[in-house]
Amino acid sequence: MSKYESTEILPLNMVDFFDNYYPGCWDMIGFNLADIKSNSVNYEHYRDGFKILFDKYSIWDDQDKLATSLMLFTIAVWRKNKQIFCFDEEILKDFCNQEINFDMSPEIFEQLPYPCIYIAVDGISGLEGFWVVKCSDDLGYKSLYINFVVSDTFMSLNHFIVNGATTINDIIKKFFDDQREIKTKKKKIIREQLKMALQCILYICAANAEIEEDPIQKKRYRAPSSEQFIKDKVREVKKWNCGKRESKIIYSDFGSYPRIVTDMKENHIRNVKSSPKRCHVRRSHWHHYWTGSSKDGTRKMELRWISAMTIHKEEYEEESSNLRINNVYVS
Repeated sequence: MSKYESTEILPLNMVDFFDNYYPGCWDMIGFNLADIKSNSVNYEHYRDGFKILFDKYSIWDDQDKLATSLMLFTIAVWRKNKQIFCFDEEILKDFCNQEINFDMSPEIFEQLPYPCIYIAVDGISGLEGFWVVKCSDDLGYKSLYINFVVSDTFMSLNHFIVNGATTINDIIKKFFDDQREIKTKKKKIIREQLKMALQCILYICAANAEIEEDPIQKKRYRAPSSEQFIKDKVREVKKWNCGKRESKIIYSDFGSYPRIVTDMKENHIRNVKSSPKRCHVRRSHWHHYWTGSSKDGTRKMELRWISAMTIHKEEYEEESSNLRINNVYVS
């Protein structure tokens, strides 16, 4: 079995793959932890390194140069800290089912804990996971790269310009305006992937996020004494579990994740005091607000993930085996 096949963590597989495909690439790029400024990185500083790499490996096509440089840059930054955030399947389903309007400020991205992280979603929305990279240039121009991983040798690169955007919706709109050649079917797929990916990012930034270090990987973890001694081994990976306990709590009263039964709707009458207080589940949703003052530089957005909760649970046993989420029964 080769070294590539024996590696058990997908982003580490990709480090190994590109290290074998372009030997010496990390030294040519020359990324160092000292290059991180304000928890972001400047892609422009590595153009000379990429020029050396393109010449050595005969990469001449402009599109190939761009795709190769962004893939290698993403991995070069990630391998210096190797942070992986793994989301539980049930909370990912909640994200996918949200009817969310991304009307919050992109300033929330400033609260990402590292300039580059890998988020594992294990096949949800057709993705194994994705990298998130925070970038800024010498003028402070900010952008966000979300690099979808479809398999361990293929990434779909997406560049989101943060500057000038009032809301995350503005960023999404500009992205699709700049990608008019994308076909409608493909655009729909990307929108669904983005809806899930952005909510994973928001969850990591949330003030009340339930994030715990993976107990198995914690026993393996050994931080390199310095970046000169990075070996790209499994022991260097820091792994975090997100929403693992929360997803068990959400539907612990009623078993597994509810299945929506569309033919069992109940007419709902608002503002009628005599309406029956039926047992139902209030859906998960996002809540955000500002704290501090802009005058003293303490103004900061606080984001919270409000988990689903059971309303009038005491009425459940007296009803049928069906439970209602909002106005739709589930079982």
